[in-house]
Amino acid sequence: MNQPQTPDFDQIDGALRRSGASMGAAELHGALCGMLSVEDSGDGQARVSQLLAENNSDHVTAGADRDLMAGLHDETLRQLRDPEFGFHLLLPDDSQPLSLRAEALGDWCNGFLAGLGLAGVKRDQNLPEGVDEILRDFVEIAKVNFDVGDGDEEDETAYMELVEYIRMGVLVIHQEFHPGDSQSVH
Repeated sequence: MNQPQTPDFDQIDGALRRSGASMGAAELHGALCGMLSVEDSGDGQARVSQLLAENNSDHVTAGADRDLMAGLHDETLRQLRDPEFGFHLLLPDDSQPLSLRAEALGDWCNGFLAGLGLAGVKRDQNLPEGVDEILRDFVEIAKVNFDVGDGDEEDETAYMELVEYIRMGVLVIHQEFHPGDSQSVH
């Protein structure tokens, strides 16, 4: 069997569209990150299948697409565990309109929160203060209807800062649930 390549946004989004999935690549990656932040061991294919089934879209059965999803899981887990903080959100690339990227960022946060819920994290659970604050911010980001202008430099900078905040927030949350890992983002 070939080693799966590192999937990109367009590959994952295309596979999801082909399967008739109700979620896009950003939301799927967010949900996967939410689950992996709590429980970062287990069968990657089963985990992705669970996420897709939760969204009535477990039809990613073609071999190449199945391998692509397994690759997404494995690469995401590798990034979350990376002591050099090499984790990145799976979002449309910077050549896409800012409005599309901002919408995908909201979807990513929504997926992350759903993934945490699927992993057993409850809203009323006693979470560390930093985690609770990050999750409240993610809820707000997921709800926001991003009204971006023409994507001027100020809007681009704000978007990039928000992406970085979310990226580091995910690493903090992963570290809280896996304190024995070698990375520390506090």
